[in-house]
Amino acid sequence: MKIVHCKNQILIDLDNSRPLINADVVEASGINGAEVDVAVLDTGVDQTHPELAGNFGTQQDFTGEGLGDLNGHGTHCAGVVASNGATFRGVATGAVIHDYKLLDQFGSGNAPNCVAAIQQAVADGMDVLSNSWGFSHRNGNWVDPDGTCVLCVAADAASTAGVTFVVAAGNEGNDSCGTYDTRIRCPGIAQSVITVGASDDSDNMAGFSSPGPTPDGRDKPDVTAPGVDIVASRSATGNDMNGGATVIDPLHLEASGTSMACPHVAGVAALMLQRNPTLLPADIKAVLMATAVDIGAPTTQQGAGRVDARAAVGSV
Repeated sequence: MKIVHCKNQILIDLDNSRPLINADVVEASGINGAEVDVAVLDTGVDQTHPELAGNFGTQQDFTGEGLGDLNGHGTHCAGVVASNGATFRGVATGAVIHDYKLLDQFGSGNAPNCVAAIQQAVADGMDVLSNSWGFSHRNGNWVDPDGTCVLCVAADAASTAGVTFVVAAGNEGNDSCGTYDTRIRCPGIAQSVITVGASDDSDNMAGFSSPGPTPDGRDKPDVTAPGVDIVASRSATGNDMNGGATVIDPLHLEASGTSMACPHVAGVAALMLQRNPTLLPADIKAVLMATAVDIGAPTTQQGAGRVDARAAVGSV
């Protein structure tokens, strides 16, 4: 969803965010996520997009709405992972994108459908799950202090099964009304997932990025990645996230959020898995955190820091 900033921002298109996290250097070395299966659990993915079609794998719908991306959010996130555009290239341009549609054209979903999609992706043998969504804790409507709601349990089960689960922290950072038991969304407070906050092109935290800790005092988010004014793939439906994104051209949208930061990290995980397919989810999380760049924010905002693809891949 588009975030309105009080502070001026410099555009951080994929052609800027990839060099910032050193993903371009990794691709130049011959590592591009080839043959790594990344499931995008979202509003669907436009398989006809010319910058994604060559990377496309399978599609499944858990909403009853039918295949395809009628919102635009999922296609944009898929582009961050693996777009093969000449300018707006994804982080892991060789990864195989699989579409697990669990949110409808309005960006809405329910817990049973989300759990079903997670479980199916695990059963299908996906390597990485990219999850740019979450259920808010606002007003106590989603009570999960220790990461044991159905979503968090499903996410942790995916990690236990050997699937790297990457999830957006949430965009509640600017809300100071005090009606949250935590601003980190479920399943982002699950124990073993990689929860991602958002920063900008100057390595400043995005004001909207949800800070931790969890209600039971655990550190979250785990890492941070670019998530401000990201230009990536646009769905042919032209819904443009229900007006929450800005059209750059017929093939590209600009959008902000931890939703955009999450697939950057999912892409880095794919690069790491190509380099070393034996890595377990806990290994990937530990290396991402150990090699992250401290951008000077509190750990409750940046986690271990902003991800560095070159350092992470070089460490495995």
